[in-house]
Amino acid sequence: MRASESIRRLVAENSLRTDDLIAPIFVCDDPKEISSMPGISQVSPNKVADTVTQLDALGINAVILFGVPTTRDISLRFVTPIRTTMVVPSSARAFQFTFES
Repeated sequence: MRASESIRRLVAENSLRTDDLIAPIFVCDDPKEISSMPGISQVSPNKVADTVTQLDALGINAVILFGVPTTRDISLRFVTPIRTTMVVPSSARAFQFTFES
C-alpha cells in the first residue's frame, strides 16, 4: 500500500491523537457486557466518574454518555420530559464538578 510516494504522502499527513477521540460510555442501572462490542461494558451511574477519571489518565478528554433506558423510562417517554433521575442526567451530575474546564 505504501509503495508509491503519493500514497506515503497521503498517509503521512494524517494523524490521530488521543485529543481527537471521544469515548462512548453506556450508562445503565443494571450494567452488562456488550456482546457486540468485545471489551466494552455498560457502566452504572455511580461508576461513571471513575470511568471518566481512567479515560482522562489515558489522555482521552471527551466522553459521550449513552443512556440505556429501563422499562420504566420507556413507558414514561411520552408522558414526561427527561427526568433528572434518568441515568444520563444523574451520571452527568456525578462527575460535573470533577472535571472543570
